[in-house]
Amino acid sequence: MDEDRSVMQATAESTTRRQTLTGSRRSRSRQASSTIAARLRPRSFVVINTDFTRLWLGQAASGIGDQLALTTMVLWIGTTLLRGEQRAPAVVAGLIVAESITVLLVAPVAGVFVDRWDRRRIMLAADLARAGLYAGIVLVAAVGARHVQLCIVLLYAVTVGSAAAARFFIPARAAYVADIVPGAAARARASGIGQATDAAAIIAGPPLAAPLLLSAGPQWALALNAASFLFSYAVVRRVHAPALARLTVDESGGCTLGLWREFVAGVRFIARNRVLLVLTVSVVVSTLGAGALSALGVFFTMRNLHATASFYGFLGLSFGIGIAAGALAGGALAARYGPARVLSGGLLSAGLLVTVYAKQGSPWPALAVLALIGVPVGVLNTLIGSMQLAVTPRELLGRVNATINPIQQVAGLVSAAVASWLVSSALPGLNADIGGVHFGPIDTVYFASAVPILAGGLYAFLALRREHHGLS
Repeated sequence: MDEDRSVMQATAESTTRRQTLTGSRRSRSRQASSTIAARLRPRSFVVINTDFTRLWLGQAASGIGDQLALTTMVLWIGTTLLRGEQRAPAVVAGLIVAESITVLLVAPVAGVFVDRWDRRRIMLAADLARAGLYAGIVLVAAVGARHVQLCIVLLYAVTVGSAAAARFFIPARAAYVADIVPGAAARARASGIGQATDAAAIIAGPPLAAPLLLSAGPQWALALNAASFLFSYAVVRRVHAPALARLTVDESGGCTLGLWREFVAGVRFIARNRVLLVLTVSVVVSTLGAGALSALGVFFTMRNLHATASFYGFLGLSFGIGIAAGALAGGALAARYGPARVLSGGLLSAGLLVTVYAKQGSPWPALAVLALIGVPVGVLNTLIGSMQLAVTPRELLGRVNATINPIQQVAGLVSAAVASWLVSSALPGLNADIGGVHFGPIDTVYFASAVPILAGGLYAFLALRREHHGLS
């Protein structure tokens, strides 16, 4: 019996060893197959992480559509609807003014609700609203040449409505990045990528506007913009944020104090935070000059650079390339040379370059100068975005973003209004020579616009020199 028991035990042990070896071989085989399959499987395109990638793709698509539509509307008014009319510059500048007023009125309210509501749902609603606005004007654009006044009124209405929706979307997206991108370094990178993407939209959108307008009419550009917002809606729906990002103020333990008091709390935070205050003042002062460049761009192209209207798109492309370069390099430059030197030096350089750009008389050198102007703009945008995320608590991100942008828009509004008034009313017949240099209405306004930009750079140099440690 003992011998039989020993034989059975030995047999069982042998069987167990064979099963273990066989299982081990199968396991190694499965691991090898999985490794080979993983290597052969196409890798997903991911920027920082999957959720940020989806948010970024939506930003890229809607940004290109917006730039395409905006450039188309400017060209359509200046070259078709009001071709040859003296009021054309004022009407084009009026689009910028209308947008700026909308931002000023809507942003304070939007910032409060962005900090109260589910930010993902805000972005989805804003995308659908903007898609509907641009889809609605497509049919009107098809017969716009026969109904000039109606078309201009509707262009203003779409501009106002889209700007209002954007005032909810932009701070919601900025705050959402803080929820889906962990770590200060990754958030700084996300800010740079976001700014570079906006610049890429400037590069890709405007050059398409003139060919589309001339060959197919304005309705195609407007339709593409509507489609871009639908694409953004689709990808934002697939973003899966952590539970904290879906909490409202009440759910996260906060409290609502009323719209005005909550907005004032955001303003006070900016006023008491020296980093945000210095950046805000620098941007606002500089925008008082830079707004003129946007308001009169298409007319400067045709009258001063002696180029066709279609070349206006290529100027936007050149400017966008400069912004993209500055956005991608901004973080590294600030880390190496310090925010004070990078910000103030960039603004001072931009102001000097604007004086050079104002006196350009041919298109191709103007492209190079405008690209150089774009570099400090991209650096500044990246610094502002990363600093906001670094020094602002989550519960104030919407209000801080919604406060800084309107102040900048007000500066742009003032700049555009003054520039259009000077060219259309005060200086329409200016034709002077000073020291052998000719000055006309538009280039004179451009030359003068460099003064606020230089002042912003000087202020940044003096203020950031004192606050260098707070920014580092």
